[in-house]
Amino acid sequence: MNIKHKLQYLSVVLALLLFLCLTVGVMSNATWIDSLNRLVRNIIQQRSPLADSFFFNVTQLGGVTFTILLTIILSAILGYYHHYRQLGFLIVNVLFFAGFITQLVKRFVQNPRPLPQLIPESGFSFPSGHTMMAVLLYGTLIILAHINIKQQHIRNIIIGLLAILMVLIPISRIYINVHHPTDIFAGVTLGYSLLVLSTKIFHIGGTYDSK
Repeated sequence: MNIKHKLQYLSVVLALLLFLCLTVGVMSNATWIDSLNRLVRNIIQQRSPLADSFFFNVTQLGGVTFTILLTIILSAILGYYHHYRQLGFLIVNVLFFAGFITQLVKRFVQNPRPLPQLIPESGFSFPSGHTMMAVLLYGTLIILAHINIKQQHIRNIIIGLLAILMVLIPISRIYINVHHPTDIFAGVTLGYSLLVLSTKIFHIGGTYDSK
């Protein structure tokens, strides 16, 4: 095992430990969870009409309707070019990890959403489903772009835009106050861990065969 793989495994272990700490903290109503949430809210929730409009639109890019439509289109493209391993990679990350696993954890933790909300949202909040989707869907697309797009400048632009979305979508959920910041941190850590796991299951990226 080379140093790159060792660091990757270490990062997953650290991410899962952080996710576990967040889960225990939320379920036990730890005071440090409340303090962390207040600190991050005070930084991000600097409201203005322009920021309201911007984050309202950004948050839709991690929503169910948009992500399902995008997944269907991408699945059709990957199937057409016979990239079946990549297709499985995409479907598992979006439907099973970002979909089923997220809902499973939400029902286990049962953390209520913050109030008041700028956009009405129902259901439990931990972890953030939009954040899980941002990490798993757009993270998947970054990996697939790296594999399939040969023109370096085009690949770099696309990867850069996807990376920006991975950051802005979670921030939007805090801004419109439908998630606690700790919901976002949980979504990032769990989503990242599942994304790495998925690359190993489907042998995607690195020296693996791209199909």
